[in-house]
Amino acid sequence: MDEMNVQNASEQSTTSAEMESQQEVNENEGIDTAPKGDENASDTSANENADGSGTTGNDAPPFLEIQYNHEKRGLSRDEAAKLAQKGIYYQSTYDALERVATLQGKTVDEFINAFETEQDEAYRRELAEKFGNDEETINIMMEHYQAEKGKKIDAAKNKRLQEEATAEQNINTRLANEFIELQKEFPELTEFADLPESVRRAAAEGKDLTHAYLLHQHRENKKIAAAKASEEAAAAKSAGSMADNPSLDNKTSAEKSYLKGLWGR
Repeated sequence: MDEMNVQNASEQSTTSAEMESQQEVNENEGIDTAPKGDENASDTSANENADGSGTTGNDAPPFLEIQYNHEKRGLSRDEAAKLAQKGIYYQSTYDALERVATLQGKTVDEFINAFETEQDEAYRRELAEKFGNDEETINIMMEHYQAEKGKKIDAAKNKRLQEEATAEQNINTRLANEFIELQKEFPELTEFADLPESVRRAAAEGKDLTHAYLLHQHRENKKIAAAKASEEAAAAKSAGSMADNPSLDNKTSAEKSYLKGLWGR
């Protein structure tokens, strides 16, 4: 009988783990944001050194400051990016939840809490059918049920964190290897942090580091060429303007007077 009850407890707790990610997104509702710090600060992945180690930046000002539950919280670029990615990823799910909750006259939080509460109460009713008025046994089984829910939620969270850590490490390893290859072509690059922020970001987002660096150089060269051409055009225009005005140095007094009158000066 205990084995059946334990199995029941596990089967009834599946939804809580699935709802946890959504609840994390709900916590970000109503957040006011204000950019802080250097706009050119790089994210953690893109700011890794060639050996795969990252800079701590503990003394650096936060990239973004948010206010939540009447408290201010500073976020690094990496933390802000992760929260933004979660928001985008779960937006469609949240919209669907909000629609269903609205139809029931509830907020999303109220709907989720009511859903889990109903599961708990349904399980208690099942126990009551099996054990009748034996409240002591029912309470013991409910405690076991809640403990199993907590374990399942923690296991799912740890798994997700491990997957995120593995993915980040894979990115860091790839960037370190690509930086070594880039240094073979550009030995003047001594540190990953020396790369332009746009190059680090593009590489962190999946582009080949060498390609990203060459593209950056090409764009910079185009800017330099355009600026030079503009300067040369301005210089040529200025020289032409001077040539259009005849010099008075070799003119007679009568010619100078005539030309001054003609030019109005």
